[in-house]
Amino acid sequence: MKVKWPKVLDLNNTNNAPICRWIDLCNGTIFRLAAFFTHRLNDMPRDGLFVGIERVGGFLFSLEEEKSWQYVAEKLCLSEPDAKVIADWINAQLGHEMDQQGEYSEDYYHEIEPYGLTGERFIMPLMPDRIEVS
Repeated sequence: MKVKWPKVLDLNNTNNAPICRWIDLCNGTIFRLAAFFTHRLNDMPRDGLFVGIERVGGFLFSLEEEKSWQYVAEKLCLSEPDAKVIADWINAQLGHEMDQQGEYSEDYYHEIEPYGLTGERFIMPLMPDRIEVS
């Protein structure tokens, strides 16, 4: 299945609020992901995209080059299947056009609501848009 991740963060908006959302990888995995752009002008160490995955890892990615799944796997301590999908999401947020790295399953592509933790609002998770089904 071919997909395209929507941009949910705007690099040029220096007042962009961080996101903290569930992300459905369409491979049987769902994570809680936090992400935001950093800008030197806001007293940050460098320009970048910070991505954190609850109970997994976090890293400040540079803006310049496309991210391979191997690099994402190393920096976020992810398994190969999950790193491929997260690399696709990161590259989409950075505006990098590259071949899809992740493997997305039609069996797992469905709109779900995350399970509700105490006091948590039910918000649909981030999901890619389907482009073509194999």
